[in-house]
Amino acid sequence: MILNLIANIIRHPLNRNNKTGSLLRFLRWQIGSILLPGPIVLPWVNNAKLIVARGEHGLTLNIYCGLQDFSEMAFCLHFLRPEDVFFDVGANFGSYTVLASAAVGARTSAFEPVSSSFAHLMQNIRINEIDSLVSAHNIGLAAEDTQLLFSTDQNCTNHVVHGAESNSSGAKLQTVKMADSFKDDKVPTLMKIDVEGFEMEVLKGAQAILNDSNLKAIVIELNGSGQKYGYADSDISAKLIEAGFAEYTYCPFTRNLKLAQGLPAGDNRIFVRDYDFVCQRLVDAPKFSIFGKEL
Repeated sequence: MILNLIANIIRHPLNRNNKTGSLLRFLRWQIGSILLPGPIVLPWVNNAKLIVARGEHGLTLNIYCGLQDFSEMAFCLHFLRPEDVFFDVGANFGSYTVLASAAVGARTSAFEPVSSSFAHLMQNIRINEIDSLVSAHNIGLAAEDTQLLFSTDQNCTNHVVHGAESNSSGAKLQTVKMADSFKDDKVPTLMKIDVEGFEMEVLKGAQAILNDSNLKAIVIELNGSGQKYGYADSDISAKLIEAGFAEYTYCPFTRNLKLAQGLPAGDNRIFVRDYDFVCQRLVDAPKFSIFGKEL
């Protein structure tokens, strides 16, 4: 597992020309987090910061690589503007929220159902002093108002518990309030959805937002995990295409969008409508500094 992690670190696009530096960051973190096991404050993109502790896999890749989700996070940085609204659905510890509001200055509505993750999200909001820009909600989003069980001990992969999983011995669970729609008055320009397979239920509750032309792009996790809830990735793609979106890949170095048809897909996908508008924003965006590199 460690060897696979190291291989992924040195293959990361921001590390390809500085593999030694990336390995040194990895070693410093591994040794330092053992000697001083408490959380640290990571200087991140521009003046943004992240509070990171040992074992938080949803954040530590940002230490090793700069941007964990390279293309998708860079897309958010290059596309968003201070006048925009960003929805972070499944915010976890808040890395996308920090990028949107601390690095760019956009307004964010962050939704995180698991109470322990929400507490960490709030820490990252406060240390970046973006309380006035972020509206944080300790709820989940679904197709209808209800209450559901969530796992709470799986770090960045906590999820809605399904079937026999709820009876698993030793499982740490939490009942979470689910809302059937987004309560904010403004429609987001960009929305990120990462809810460990529950994406279709979120989209069903967001139908009015999907139909609003002010929503220009969606970053969404599609890695087959929706099958446990009865949905295939193709079902979700079809729903977004029906709403007028098309799937693209993004190269942050050239700031180029390319249709994803026939291209291999990772865990996260980028869906865009109003292609010309989005492309112009990507080209015109300022550069961002990540560990001394400009992107």
